[in-house]
Amino acid sequence: MRARAARVLPSGEGWTFEPALGGMRAIALAHCTSPRVATATGRDVTARVPRVADALRALAVRHGATVLLDGELVGNGRPARQRAARRDAGKRPGTRSAFVAFDLLAEGARDLRRAPWLTRRQRLEACLRHRTSRVLRLGESVPGDGTEMLRRASDHGWEGVVAKRTDAPYASGSASAAWLAVSLQRPRAEDRGAGRSEGRGRGGPRGARHAAGGTQSGTSSAFTVEALLARLEAIERAGGSGVLRVARGASVELSNLDKEFFPGEHLTKGDLMRYYVRVSPAVLPTLANRPLVLKRTPDGIGGEMFFQQNAPDPVPSGVRVEELGDGAEGTARRFVGGDLATLLYTVQLGCVSVDPWLSRVGSLDTPDYAVLDLDPGPGAGFRAIVRLALWLRDELDDLGLRGVPKTSGSRGMHIAIPLPPRTTYDTALAVARLAAGRVAAAHPEHATVERALERRPRGAIYIDCLQNMRGKSVAGVYAVRARPGATVSTPLGWEEVTDRLDPAAFTLRTLPERLARVGDLWARGMRQRNTVRAVRDAAARWPAGNSGGDR
Repeated sequence: MRARAARVLPSGEGWTFEPALGGMRAIALAHCTSPRVATATGRDVTARVPRVADALRALAVRHGATVLLDGELVGNGRPARQRAARRDAGKRPGTRSAFVAFDLLAEGARDLRRAPWLTRRQRLEACLRHRTSRVLRLGESVPGDGTEMLRRASDHGWEGVVAKRTDAPYASGSASAAWLAVSLQRPRAEDRGAGRSEGRGRGGPRGARHAAGGTQSGTSSAFTVEALLARLEAIERAGGSGVLRVARGASVELSNLDKEFFPGEHLTKGDLMRYYVRVSPAVLPTLANRPLVLKRTPDGIGGEMFFQQNAPDPVPSGVRVEELGDGAEGTARRFVGGDLATLLYTVQLGCVSVDPWLSRVGSLDTPDYAVLDLDPGPGAGFRAIVRLALWLRDELDDLGLRGVPKTSGSRGMHIAIPLPPRTTYDTALAVARLAAGRVAAAHPEHATVERALERRPRGAIYIDCLQNMRGKSVAGVYAVRARPGATVSTPLGWEEVTDRLDPAAFTLRTLPERLARVGDLWARGMRQRNTVRAVRDAAARWPAGNSGGDR
């Protein structure tokens, strides 16, 4: 698979960013007796990189299966050495090259190229966990915002940055818009006229099938959605307790799957887990690298609810926990989303909804989007919510901004405002307050930004802007809410925001079919961020344009 050249990095949901180190593009076969390293055109360079071959042999032995990797042959990390490794790998043996793996194409008999990048990345990380060395490394991949990666590429003299769609399969031998390469260096003489067939820039691994000696497709996996669903059902039928292997090296101990979490709907904890497995291809990218706020209801929605932010020690293998800065309080152990083991472990703890931060690890002070939370008071029906959402859409449009609507999964709605990279929480809050304050001033009987319940007009809807702060959260996209009906926070097209909209129609039972029918509206809506200028201009008008707001 080859990347298309791009002048700027893409923005919005559904992208991950990787360094283009400037080494030689290579395909590596980890095999217990016959490891092989080939260039992207299929030229065998195994004899030129004996230490890499030894590391690949050891990986296959420890992993218990052959593995086909896509990556780079590099030197010791400095650009001059990268170029030397690139040159030497094709000329003489004994070079001190290392292989940096960025993608997993096959594992055992299973061809993974049709799987989305997110699945391949999870398998790659599981495959290389505790098995990397100075010679065999796991390449970095940072979802969300490529600006920082591009800055580091410039600082370190890398070749550039490659952006990948997290939902895209691996298309062998073709250039794809799902991979975009932004180069910081002029083409090398050896690349000119070669179409970068062996260069980093992720020119496609045209020798992938040759390097692997062929792969078999259609082989079943222990970790497909279907296989995980079947094992969850088997555990529930067998008494509700057991161990679920989510991925190689990642297992979650489950209990009480037969407990009714939604008594009115006769839906169990196991039903909730199966829902999240079904929608995992859509929900996991929205949680990637985001700290999670846990709302636990271990006895179901009729029982006690309590918040938890700090993660226990230890947690199961494969569950992601990070020590994150917590301001004056120092650091704290936080759950970080993005993989299925972590998501299902939170459900095991009794969480129904998934509530992520608006920002991600690595850029915790810069949210990806601002949010307007429409919270109806007594006497306000959902038609009033729809009317207010459309007023806010029009106000955002007047400001040169666009919003992405979703149901809250409860009685209200959320409108997300996609933000450009490096937008601060202060700016996000100012933009939200400006839009909310203007609409509340124009429609004081129907909308309010007054926090105090006793001072709100009866029947008015509160536009809550105060979730636009570090550490705050709202119900995540596709999250089930701990409410009767097992309703789901569901992204919408604006054409759906009419008086006919019924939030109760989006439930644990109905959402998977809707997702298959209409596609991932959240990823589509968040893909196009608002411009720096529009966001900056709107923020600058607060408090000058203030007509009230979160008093």
